[in-house]
Amino acid sequence: MSILSKLLGKKKEVKTAPKTVKPKSNTVKYSINIAWWEKYPGIDNLIQLNKVGNEPYDGMTAKEIREELEEYDGTVYEYPTINESVSFEDEPDNEYNPEALKILCDGELCGYVPDKNLSRVRGILKNHPDARMELVVKHGSSKFLDFGADGYGEKAKIITEKTKSFPKVEFEYIKK
Repeated sequence: MSILSKLLGKKKEVKTAPKTVKPKSNTVKYSINIAWWEKYPGIDNLIQLNKVGNEPYDGMTAKEIREELEEYDGTVYEYPTINESVSFEDEPDNEYNPEALKILCDGELCGYVPDKNLSRVRGILKNHPDARMELVVKHGSSKFLDFGADGYGEKAKIITEKTKSFPKVEFEYIKK
């Protein structure tokens, strides 16, 4: 009860909507950036292979790109996103960290799990052997709509940015 209500002797009625409880999902998603990936050819090789046979922006015209951006309100990438399965391997003789964990793409070294993520990744590997583990790389230029102060409409400009590849590994598993 507010001070004003107490002074006036009136009780303020507050109606609230019933709380809806959203069911919790047992699916856990976690992603990490890949450390030192620039030093190894694995991801660059995947990027080059991904460009072969793929036309930039799937061959869409500027009009089609605009329609796609307006419909989905997101980003369109020059080349398809790379999704590859990965595996992990201990590297106890690593000169920088004897706890190092290599990330392998198709058996080829693609980088390392960053030190700050080691214990969580090891826990996932140990406790969730059925976890989905996937390398995800978005590369090439990206296009998005800049609505500026005008909001949606024909005045929105398509902005093209050179996207720096930041490969990451995504994990998905069922919480026990």
